[in-house]
Amino acid sequence: MASSLRGKTTTRSLYLTGLGVVYTCAFVSFWLQFPGLLSTNGLLPAASFWRKLKHEYAGATPVDGFKRLPCWLWFVADDDASIDQAIEGISIVGIAGGMLCILGVHHALLFAVLFMNYLTLYTISQTWLGFQWDIFLLETGAASILYAPFFTISARGQLSNGHPMAWPLRALWVKFMVMSGVVKVTADCPTWQSLTALEYHFASTCLPTRQAWAFHSFPPLLLRLGTAIMFLVELVAPWFLLAPITAMRRVGVLIQLPLQILIQYTGNYNWFNLHTCILLLPAWAGDFDESENAWERWWRRKGCKRAACFSSLVSLIYASTHLFPLTLTKPYKTALSRPDGFTIENRADRYFVAGMLTAVLDWRPVAYLYGVAALAGSDYARRSAHKKGWVRGAVAYAFHLGLAAICLAHMGIIIIPMGSLANRSILPLIPTPTGQRLTQGWKEHVDPFRVSNSYGLFRRMTGVGASEGRGYGGLPPSLVEVPAVVLEGSTNGSVWEEIPFRYAPFVEERAPRRTAPHQPRLDWQLWFAALGHYQHNPWLLHLMYRITTRIPSNDAALQLLDVDAYPFREKPPAFVRAWLYHYDFTRAPSRWARSIPGTELCGSDCTKYWKRTRIKEYVPKVDSTLLRMQVVEPQQWPVAPEAPSESTANRLRRFIGITYGDTFVDGPLLCILAAVLLPALRAQLPERRVSRKPPDLKAE
Repeated sequence: MASSLRGKTTTRSLYLTGLGVVYTCAFVSFWLQFPGLLSTNGLLPAASFWRKLKHEYAGATPVDGFKRLPCWLWFVADDDASIDQAIEGISIVGIAGGMLCILGVHHALLFAVLFMNYLTLYTISQTWLGFQWDIFLLETGAASILYAPFFTISARGQLSNGHPMAWPLRALWVKFMVMSGVVKVTADCPTWQSLTALEYHFASTCLPTRQAWAFHSFPPLLLRLGTAIMFLVELVAPWFLLAPITAMRRVGVLIQLPLQILIQYTGNYNWFNLHTCILLLPAWAGDFDESENAWERWWRRKGCKRAACFSSLVSLIYASTHLFPLTLTKPYKTALSRPDGFTIENRADRYFVAGMLTAVLDWRPVAYLYGVAALAGSDYARRSAHKKGWVRGAVAYAFHLGLAAICLAHMGIIIIPMGSLANRSILPLIPTPTGQRLTQGWKEHVDPFRVSNSYGLFRRMTGVGASEGRGYGGLPPSLVEVPAVVLEGSTNGSVWEEIPFRYAPFVEERAPRRTAPHQPRLDWQLWFAALGHYQHNPWLLHLMYRITTRIPSNDAALQLLDVDAYPFREKPPAFVRAWLYHYDFTRAPSRWARSIPGTELCGSDCTKYWKRTRIKEYVPKVDSTLLRMQVVEPQQWPVAPEAPSESTANRLRRFIGITYGDTFVDGPLLCILAAVLLPALRAQLPERRVSRKPPDLKAE
């Protein structure tokens, strides 16, 4: 078996390589922003935060502290310079490790280092790494340590089908998607209930793209159908990934991919959607060796495979017609533009969710999940010992059986948070008391490493304005009012100029910019700051202090702004303030757009992407003295931070920074695509051989 796979790329090796790409993007993105965000001269210095955190474990040795709070900084000196150098070194090692994965190094130890490095950055990041894709990467990274090979450098050519960690990774995807769908239902958000969420989403997402502007102008019927499809993908389709038939799981994978691609296309969600697509690969893999297993051979037959695919699609269509019945009162083309042309009923409500959770969070489905995972894992252990001799075979068999037991315990840890959806414990549902004790013991051992989490993306839609009357489908018009914080500076207190962020919405004429797979965390946090009060965002006040005392050329934090459009490049302003605005995309002229109050239409010759309205003062006019006395000094932040040194790293950061994401995004992606596709293309091209033997010359 191993000889037939030698050198071949399998779903397992492709998954581990893809996760290396994700890690590389995550570490590079962090490294680019570290000086301005978390260095001693950053907006939220990590060194002082770590010392406060470490003080809570006073008296603990580095080893004991590491067990209670896993972080590499336990083994680093406490001074600012040492901590800054350690954090930067951790991110650089993470970049190098991710690139090694891309090159085919897949050892479990490498993935353990990558996981611990990112966990360390997460621990000291405060607000900057507090996003769901950060904890999702931690959970996936921890599980992938067990999916990586322990005795070989690369997973290429190694057994892939039936690996005991494949089922836990499938369960992780199902947990992530189902929890994201359930919270939308249970949050009682009117936009999800009425299926109008997409009429707000494309403008209200944190950093939309230009493509989001176009999607924002789509007809209400298409957007509401899109919301219904999203519910199907998140609440119904994920269960296909736990089917015992490979063809059905692959149908489930193909159903999930378009949603992830659409989210990536219209929103700058860093590496997140690449991550989710890669996590689908274990579901694509088979569970047994086709040449040895009758079950796998049976479902690989053309007729059986078609029957499995057909039944999957029929069940999904049935679910769609049952949950979201569509009524067209006009012909289809007319229904797109007529307010009374259609109605879509949403039956994916609390009752449906409660029934679904009651059915799946039962001992029978959980026993099935453990049964198929144990069966595949035991067969994997048997195949791993094949043709290795008596001693080596016995050792390999015992090791992989032990690995399968740990993977089953880890699967229990992964699915335990799903119990919060139904207010019940999952642990008693795990088969056999021994399995429950093993899972509980493993959970207590790994809990400090944040290896299992709860999720709930887009729980409630942001930017929903109040509107009256009746619009399309009998619902009120979708009035979009996305809150946004706008900073202004002034040299005299009377004439004010806007402070531009690099990626956050700026003036009405500036088009949305691409950032993914980079995540500009300052711009992202500005979006969240608009949802609350400035007193809950000390980093914003610290940024305002830097604006009044520094210029971009000598401050790492200000270099995260749009330096080219920055109005105070020679001398800092004397005063700074912040306003709260409401933003909305302009819209392509259409009948439904004209029915929305306050909408600004934009034809083919229009140069405006945004419509914005000033709402209220967010931070009053302040100067550097007030900010220093009330913010900087109480927090013990540097009053006069040092200017960034002219190091090679900082020059590289500035070079990447001035591209606004395009070079950072497109360049690496094209290189990765070429590295993946060119060898594959070369393998597919017919080899032309030229004979070196001279042709026979026949005598005339």
